[in-house]
Amino acid sequence: MKACIITIGDELLQGFTLDTNSNWISKQLSKHHVDVGLRLTIPDSDAGIHSALNNVLDNDFEYVFITGGLGPTHDDITRNSLKEFFNCDLNVIDDHHESLIKWISQRGRKIPSNLKSQSTILSISTAIANSIGSALGMKLRSGKTTIFVMPGVPAEMKKMMTDYILPENFTRPDDSQFITIRTSGMGESIIFDKISHVIDKFGNNIKVAFLPSHRGVNIRLKNLSSDLQKMVKLKDEISKVLQSIIFTEDDRDLQEVTGQMLSDRRLTLSIAESCTGGLISKLFTDQPGSSAFLLGGVIAYHNDLKMDLLKVSAETLENVGAVSEETAKAMALNIREITGSDFAISTTGISGPGGGTEDKPVGLVYIGMSDANGVIVKKFNFLKTRKLHREMTAATAINMLRLLLLEKYSTT
Repeated sequence: MKACIITIGDELLQGFTLDTNSNWISKQLSKHHVDVGLRLTIPDSDAGIHSALNNVLDNDFEYVFITGGLGPTHDDITRNSLKEFFNCDLNVIDDHHESLIKWISQRGRKIPSNLKSQSTILSISTAIANSIGSALGMKLRSGKTTIFVMPGVPAEMKKMMTDYILPENFTRPDDSQFITIRTSGMGESIIFDKISHVIDKFGNNIKVAFLPSHRGVNIRLKNLSSDLQKMVKLKDEISKVLQSIIFTEDDRDLQEVTGQMLSDRRLTLSIAESCTGGLISKLFTDQPGSSAFLLGGVIAYHNDLKMDLLKVSAETLENVGAVSEETAKAMALNIREITGSDFAISTTGISGPGGGTEDKPVGLVYIGMSDANGVIVKKFNFLKTRKLHREMTAATAINMLRLLLLEKYSTT
């Protein structure tokens, strides 16, 4: 089965809003054996919507997923544009409209004059409930094509897909057809060189895709035969070759895996950040239950705070500078002593675009790792783009901690 995804919004085309909806929908559909053959992003205009529909309906897609433009404001034109395209009427779902009025009234708010639009659907469609928003979704047929129309708000779209569209219209997901191996600490080309001979052994039975990012490389295995054991065997052989650079074979992020390792072993962590500006702490605290292992941290951007809060000596800062092995070492040792944590991470570097010198160029970073046995500091030179430099530093620091935990607690 083939599907098309249409996302509607001027802000998407102009780059003000990132289209995360298409990626998420594509991923969910692949689990239900639906291939996405086309993704379109179009403007908030009748001409754009009509042209896109003419295009996809002429291409024999079994399914079309449309997101965006169902809100109550003047630029939310999807509903009326579809009415014109399909030459049909609009119907108001009274029960939904009354529930919206009740919800708003209970909160002492004024009833908007355009509220009824959120309960209005095409006469040729059936309503899709919106349990966390106001605008109803729609399901309709055009020839052999089933069309789902949803709000563009990601949370509302995902809720409709998860609670109604997927379970009511598609077979249950079959995750057994896919395996994702997630790695950190090694580049795509090196990984490929290491495992290409393993991949070649399985011929055309398994499709292998490499999905690199600045935080690591995902290796996606897709089974193309009825023999699932071959994919499992390939996964096992890849694991033997890559060993510790693999951090999971599920959808968990590096920080989630590392945080779980700390929690499982009842170990604690503290963090002293300079160039990462609190990003490492954020990545960990994004995970539910992070209070079980994360004691806290300090963002010591200015040298005065490095001295006052983290007890880095003025002599160290004067002689070797804030971006140095010695400073990273002191930060890691002292934040651990101050908080009483089992492990500590420190980062200090030059994220740019300015501030670099010949001896200390933009991209330079030192990452410290401290435990009861002492401290280690590693030096890296990452990308000079400020945002990516911070993200790569954070990912590398978390992976260093993961590897240290594997080394010290692999049997517990």
